Amino acid sequence: MTNQQTTGGTAPTKHLRRSLVDRRIAGVCGGIARYVDTDPAFIRALWLVLTVAGLVGLGIGIFLGIFGYIVCWLIVPEAEEGSEPIIQGAKRLERSATNTQLAGVCGGIAEYFSVDSSAVRVLWVLLTLCTILIGGLLVYLAAWIILPAPAVPMAAAAPPAADPSPPPTEATDSPADAAAPAADSTASTTGTAAEESQS
Repeated sequence: MTNQQTTGGTAPTKHLRRSLVDRRIAGVCGGIARYVDTDPAFIRALWLVLTVAGLVGLGIGIFLGIFGYIVCWLIVPEAEEGSEPIIQGAKRLERSATNTQLAGVCGGIAEYFSVDSSAVRVLWVLLTLCTILIGGLLVYLAAWIILPAPAVPMAAAAPPAADPSPPPTEATDSPADAAAPAADSTASTTGTAAEESQS
């Protein structure tokens, strides 16, 4: 069974499955993101916010954050191998591989929203100072965990090396073979001349 099935002439039915491709723990948030067609980083961030809100006083947050995740882990089946299409070129919120100072969090956010990474870092530092360092550091650590590492493109297979030796030919005469008929012709001419002189 795949994530989408077509019955008769109706539109394909989407099935909620725990993702094998977009996963950090059990693929629950990645599966929900694929089901609603959004970035899994946003689902993870929302789940974390609800969990933290539950820890500071909202009971629904702790239910959705911890108990709810365990329940989804148990009741949502896992996607089958090869049933999740990999969308090439899709815009995803992930840590940057090139624009990094610590873990690539600010660089990844800047690349996603097409802004300068320095502006994102300055804003993050200001917010961190306003929260007496603790809030900004905790959010950065959470983003480090939530945001996936950048996907590494697979290297293209190198073409087979060409054989440097020339292709064999059907009739290739060596210099010795080419000289042999000439020597035979010379010997024949010499023998004919000797016979004429004796006669």
